[in-house]
Amino acid sequence: GPSLGEAFVAKLDGTLSHVLAATFLGGEGDDAGQSVAFDSSGNVIIGGQTRSKAFPTRAPFQGSFAVQTGFVAELDNGLSHLIFSTYAGDSRPFSVSGAFATRDGGIVLAGSTEVPVPGAIPPVFSPGNAIIANRVDLPPSPPLRLDSVVNMASKYAVALCPDEAIEARGEGFGADAQILVDGVPLTTVSRSP
Repeated sequence: GPSLGEAFVAKLDGTLSHVLAATFLGGEGDDAGQSVAFDSSGNVIIGGQTRSKAFPTRAPFQGSFAVQTGFVAELDNGLSHLIFSTYAGDSRPFSVSGAFATRDGGIVLAGSTEVPVPGAIPPVFSPGNAIIANRVDLPPSPPLRLDSVVNMASKYAVALCPDEAIEARGEGFGADAQILVDGVPLTTVSRSP
């Protein structure tokens, strides 16, 4: 479609009259949730598509690769903690239509490639000719983890340039953590765990 809008997840009470928890899921661009499922712990698994270069990733197994990219994310039952989040697909524009938990802690996802409509501004996509299904076994997140490297000003995960200010996002960084490029430490402006 022309505009995806913003992806969100809401948890309602049994009568569907009170919102118990709600959150947006996305970045600076258009995002759309296509699928919601639960794992055995009650965590929420969301699949969809994004045009955001600043989509929140956590323990990702894939980076952004196209103007429109699929995503899979898992939130805790209260919708307050992102357990994992990753871009998904192959090298073409992609949309995740369904993402579901397996009994042993993995994720099964399915989606399709998408084809840009020529001349459409902003980009508009129509279904492509490939359907992709995949099982992803999610290992536990390591205590020291680099989730993404983004431009410090825009917060976008785009190609980086020499002398550009960057932000490395992840968890478990010690007080003496450094980023090395070709074995040379970069100047650190600030750091946090």
